[in-house]
Amino acid sequence: MLGIARAVVAIVAGSCGACVLAPRCAAAQAAPAAATAAPARAEPTSGWYGWQTLTVDAAALALGAAIAASADVELEPANVVAATWYGVGAVAAPAVHHAHDNWPIGLSDFGLRALAPPVIGFFGWITACTANRDFESECAASGWGVGSLIGLSGVALIDGLVLARPRTAVDERASRTSWYGWQMLAIDLVGYGLGAATVSGKRTDEGAEIHPALGAWAIGYTVGVIGAPIVHFAHGKVGFGFLSLGLRALAAPLLGVLPGLAGYCAATGGASDCAEHGAQWGLLGGSLAVGLFDALVLAHEPADDDDAAARYAPTASIGPGAIAVSGYW
Repeated sequence: MLGIARAVVAIVAGSCGACVLAPRCAAAQAAPAAATAAPARAEPTSGWYGWQTLTVDAAALALGAAIAASADVELEPANVVAATWYGVGAVAAPAVHHAHDNWPIGLSDFGLRALAPPVIGFFGWITACTANRDFESECAASGWGVGSLIGLSGVALIDGLVLARPRTAVDERASRTSWYGWQMLAIDLVGYGLGAATVSGKRTDEGAEIHPALGAWAIGYTVGVIGAPIVHFAHGKVGFGFLSLGLRALAAPLLGVLPGLAGYCAATGGASDCAEHGAQWGLLGGSLAVGLFDALVLAHEPADDDDAAARYAPTASIGPGAIAVSGYW
């Protein structure tokens, strides 16, 4: 009898152990299978579309040539072609990327097209005037036009041959993000608006009117350098907060002054005060460009964080004869 009882106990214990361990074993076996069944690689959503951006650039170049040939203007033909190509390409080419649902590349392309051609045009200006040993307005205008055309050509090739690649198809849930850049745009709007209103009609001690670009930039720059990183910090993006601080404090003035100076001096034919006015407009333009990049590109956070916050928020329920409270506190 004792032997039979022990056998029964062993059978029952074994059965219970199997019942308890079976789900765990099944889960352990299912884990490798699930890992194997996971998508091995992300497939692209479509093929190369760089021919479309190259077509846009070719059309902008042809339009600029047509305007230069037909319009009765006193500017250098190269400058007319470069200005037309610059304006059309900076808008149309990023739009091609957005049409392919490739907005990160579209925004990067806009920044590349907005900054690179004027900077290379500036070096073309310096090279032409240095070669002639004469920094008069003619060498400034022609050098800037040729340098800008070289920069536009390089940007068009980089855009069409390198950047115009489709985004990979990733998990929809992992790719969802929540945008909080509107908070930075509001801060920048208040800062630059306050700056413009403060200096409107004001004069210096010498009686000279304060430049509107410099006045708007001085207050907007200060407000943005302080406020935008705080927004990132408040959303838990510490790294982006310090990146925003560095871009707004250092990169914006450096990236803005040079294109502003080159563009203004080229547009005015190298007027005597073009460096002063161009630098001040460049400060404002560079800060606005970096502010847009900060708000539109950097100010994103995973949408799953918001979902998790809603999923794990404390909840209360009332049932028959009982009150239950659950959640993470």
